[in-house]
Amino acid sequence: MSLQSEFFTLSQNEMKGRFSSLGAGVSSLSLEGKDLILTFEHDEDYLSASGFFGKTLGRIAGRIPSPFVLDGKEYEVKNSEDGISLHGGNKDSFSFLPFEGRVEEDEKEKRVIFTRISKDNECSFPGNLTVTITYSFLKSKENIFRITFDAVSDHDTLCSLSNHIYWNFFSEDVNSYVLTFPSHEMGSFMKGTSLVTGVQKIEPCFDFNTKSPLKEKLDQIEEAHPEIGTLDHTFLFDKDQERKIIVENDDIRLEVTTDFEAVNYYVDSSLNEFHFKQSNLNRAPRRALAIEPETFPLLSNLVLPNGKHYHHTITYKIIKKEREIHEIRRDA
Repeated sequence: MSLQSEFFTLSQNEMKGRFSSLGAGVSSLSLEGKDLILTFEHDEDYLSASGFFGKTLGRIAGRIPSPFVLDGKEYEVKNSEDGISLHGGNKDSFSFLPFEGRVEEDEKEKRVIFTRISKDNECSFPGNLTVTITYSFLKSKENIFRITFDAVSDHDTLCSLSNHIYWNFFSEDVNSYVLTFPSHEMGSFMKGTSLVTGVQKIEPCFDFNTKSPLKEKLDQIEEAHPEIGTLDHTFLFDKDQERKIIVENDDIRLEVTTDFEAVNYYVDSSLNEFHFKQSNLNRAPRRALAIEPETFPLLSNLVLPNGKHYHHTITYKIIKKEREIHEIRRDA
């Protein structure tokens, strides 16, 4: 059975976005008609593809143990493997479930709003969770795109939402990109897994506090951590610094600000073949960078008490770099 979705389009300044009700996701995002993210050639591939392309992650972004214990009761998340749940149930998660969508506009922004009532025991999580995902283009001279996450439950539950956009700014891979963000602590893994179970100081290969070319760092990570082989790690923002991420290449500077306490990065080196509009990326190594601001994924951080409002934002400023043009003038 093929998956179905309603699509909504927003345009502002030089930006255009297309948004999917299935997975409350971003199916495309462009600047001056050029794709900024991995964009599928066909909608049906976008809707069904593994990899969570541009979609909302939930009920839990990242990996948690399954079963988990909450209020003395044990819950085993659907579609878990080897005692670990990925993104709230992998292909049973929010990324592959329908939301209701609508478009609104006021003097400050244009927005697409997606809502879903996740019923008690959906994917085995307790509580009826009402979720609202809002994508906004700000009416500004700058190209500013924002995601807002809101949720409330009628029972103590787990909730940690994020988005899985894969960024690629008109390039063959992300090797030439430069990444900067303030962090001196990162998640430590349970041995032999990618499950975060604690906090550790960053190693030199994960230090992005100063401008760091991705190729150099990725080569170091591959050598130091061949069991993972790529950047797929969660970092805590320094408490005394602005929670700001900068990614840039020769064409684009992307500034990401958030109120989340942590961020997970994933450089897609899977070589899984997909049919993108950017056909040179179908099987390219290091073809894109996913930036996932999120709650630091220890179970104690993920509990949303009955009736408490969950609210977080991610704001993206997309800056087009103007290449210098030198004109040589000759006297007549």
